Amino acid sequence: MSIAITDGHTVAIHYSLTLQDGAVAEDTQGGEPLVFVQGAQSVPPGLERDLEGLQAGDERELILAPADGFGVVDPTLEQTVERALFPAEAELEPGMSFGAQGAQGVTPVWIKELRDDKVIVTQNHPLAGQSLMYRVRVVDVREAAAEGAEPPST
Repeated sequence: MSIAITDGHTVAIHYSLTLQDGAVAEDTQGGEPLVFVQGAQSVPPGLERDLEGLQAGDERELILAPADGFGVVDPTLEQTVERALFPAEAELEPGMSFGAQGAQGVTPVWIKELRDDKVIVTQNHPLAGQSLMYRVRVVDVREAAAEGAEPPST
């Protein structure tokens, strides 16, 4: 008997994520499936919503608007900082991510742009502001992640 995806279930999916311009941003085919707990907000909210009720073996194409994916771009989440704040030996490049310590703990931050001795960083996810197309195949759905449980089959 198949279990339908609901909050608290451990879910394994294979997926291909395509951007608006047709570029494939991520693809798990030929590798390990993505495993997550439904409702734990570890995947985009629209993906969780659209997976709700699916079972192992189900396949879907899902299109997520920016607000349902990685959010809309918020310019207030960008900041220009001095290059000197980074280790001198660090080879910085746009798209690189790191954790920044703030008042509310560690926050993920991405390098958006390098300008001489300045670095423009953003808390906006690199895919923020983009519509996303997922091709998803549900590999496994479990009641709960059990210690020592066998990994899902691909």
